[in-house]
Amino acid sequence: MNDAQIAEYREVFSRRLAKAIREFKPDVIHSHHLFLLNSLIKEIAPQIPLVCTSHGTEEKMLAGNPALLSLAAPGAKAAERVIAVSEAIKAQAAELFGMEPDRIACIGNGYDDVLFHPRKLERGRVLDKYVVTTRFDKTVLYVGKFSEWKGVEYLIRAAKHYTGESGPLTLICGNGSDELRGRYNALIHSLGLENSVKMITPPDNRSDLIAEIMACGDAFVLPSIENGTSVPLITGCSVNVDKSSRYQVISNTPHGTITPSTDFIFSAMRSESGTPRR
Repeated sequence: MNDAQIAEYREVFSRRLAKAIREFKPDVIHSHHLFLLNSLIKEIAPQIPLVCTSHGTEEKMLAGNPALLSLAAPGAKAAERVIAVSEAIKAQAAELFGMEPDRIACIGNGYDDVLFHPRKLERGRVLDKYVVTTRFDKTVLYVGKFSEWKGVEYLIRAAKHYTGESGPLTLICGNGSDELRGRYNALIHSLGLENSVKMITPPDNRSDLIAEIMACGDAFVLPSIENGTSVPLITGCSVNVDKSSRYQVISNTPHGTITPSTDFIFSAMRSESGTPRR
């Protein structure tokens, strides 16, 4: 972010925050990510307790950028409580912001087991909602944001290697900018994968629809190049615990696992993005 963008960010969010606080009159404010927003909250409403949850994005957004870090740090340090979703992220936040570790609580990610649980669904009926038809029996599934650091491009390129006459279908489920969606669709077409790689977006990112899609997968690709503790990993396992022999996590991280039944994807991912670890 340049100076003009930072100024615009502060102006827009300050105005919206002031309006929301004035109308809602919160007793506590809970924010996500240790970014600039928390400093603005403490400037506008220093009397309201602030709880911030760190998901590990700070390292990518702030490390190596002293100017942004200097703007974000006061809010993180002034927060009454900071929550990290893993012990590794807790240590990362403490080091990045110079905070005492005992000020940071570790509360792992969770999920709604009313929606995300093992069940048998007819895949064709689920995919019909998104005008997706396929003759393939197996599905490789990605659920997550369309963003560069999620590794979607690696998956698309890998699909060129592992897709054969009998499939599988690679289903990329999520949402993101029109620019990235266009870029990924262009890549799919340039590789001749229009019939085997499909991008879908459930309306309003509804969790019940995402749960249906996740129940139809045979192999799940962890939606991150670096983060091994994402919510889609937890929900992916929760809806497919009865398929544990064949529904496994494939990842370009030390957290990824692989089974012989999905070795074709492992080999393809390795050729496109380095050497994933078993």
